[in-house]
Amino acid sequence: MSVHNPLGAGLARTDSRITACARQATTGGPVPVSIRARLNLMLGVMTVLGVAISCGWAGWIGSSQALDEVQAQARQRMAVAQAVRQFSETELRELLSADPLRFHAASQPSFAANTVLAYLHQDDPGADYREVALDPVRSQFRALGWEKTAIEAFRADPALTVLQAREGVGAAERWWLARPLRAEASCLACHGGAAQRPQAMAEIYGREHSLGWQPGQVIGAQVVSVPMAPAWARVRAGLWRTLALSLSIMGLFFVLLNFGLYRVVVLPLQAHSDSWRRLASQDMLTGLANRREFGKRADLAMRWARREQQPLSVVVLDLDHFKALNDRFGHAEGDAVLHALGQVLQEAIRPLDLPARMGGEEFAILVPGCTLDSAQRFAELLRYKVEFTVFPKGLAVTASLGVAQWRPGEPFSAVLERADQALYQAKSAGRNTVRAAA
Repeated sequence: MSVHNPLGAGLARTDSRITACARQATTGGPVPVSIRARLNLMLGVMTVLGVAISCGWAGWIGSSQALDEVQAQARQRMAVAQAVRQFSETELRELLSADPLRFHAASQPSFAANTVLAYLHQDDPGADYREVALDPVRSQFRALGWEKTAIEAFRADPALTVLQAREGVGAAERWWLARPLRAEASCLACHGGAAQRPQAMAEIYGREHSLGWQPGQVIGAQVVSVPMAPAWARVRAGLWRTLALSLSIMGLFFVLLNFGLYRVVVLPLQAHSDSWRRLASQDMLTGLANRREFGKRADLAMRWARREQQPLSVVVLDLDHFKALNDRFGHAEGDAVLHALGQVLQEAIRPLDLPARMGGEEFAILVPGCTLDSAQRFAELLRYKVEFTVFPKGLAVTASLGVAQWRPGEPFSAVLERADQALYQAKSAGRNTVRAAA
């Protein structure tokens, strides 16, 4: 169709731009994010949220269990120390203290408890047990740091029987458990005064420490400390297992839900969306653009013509005596003629041209890149094709056409009105002819 391509290679270079504009007009703007992408995003957020909730829950449960485990270990070790002290006081002290010339350290409950717990902690070197005092017989049992604070708290509040604390950071974090040590009547034989202290004991430890005790006085504290690092290591291991399991389960759910939603929701929605888009932009009878779509694409074409300084023309077409055809053969035959005319127009245009049904038997073709003369020659070709097309039922149909070229700064309604005026001139001139607007 050489008469319809007057700009040659120059026009070909602009085809892709016009096509892009047409595509944008068809969708009403930039291509929106697809429904499936939105569902994937929602499922992804839900997956991440599910994994975060499950790991957070597992972390909270694991932390609580770790703390309970460490506290139970501390209480167990304290119970062992209490039992050793009781055994030493009831079974060993009197027996080992019978010889006044010899001092047996095992007769002292503190020695027995410290020694037995030291043996116990050989298999658990991180745990520790100490019986401490502010002024101990042996300096290695002097209260330090939190131990000193605990003893002072026990002295300040006689009703206080247990103190617990969590101190340190990272690998040095420990759980502390303390119980007060109170002077019993049996303790005064060694700690009541310097003169009362047995000679054998004084020779070993001296007479200047741990003296002047009174019955019921807080003289020190039993202190158990348990490292928390092993418990936290188990919590972290559990979290990693939970994370791996959660990712596996949620990943499987993501895939299954994605597939199910795509089949059940996305595909039907896309089908309906395509139908709605066609209804909004397409004439259902002819398959051409409707008046609304034509107006949108015409605005884009005018912007392109202004920017590229290219011509832009419009051709309007109206079937001759169409009302008489409808009255004689019926609306069904009339619709068949309109449908066939839509096919004729689609076959006659370039990919960047836009034919549209404006209403009834009136059509318009947007021809970017064409001057008035080129558009008029194209209109003559269309007139010829319509006249010599065999329509359904062998009907012979002719058309009158008007052509106008857009003037920069002119609204499209004005150029369309000038094309309509040219069309009326063609009708007045006897129909089946082409007229161009001045």
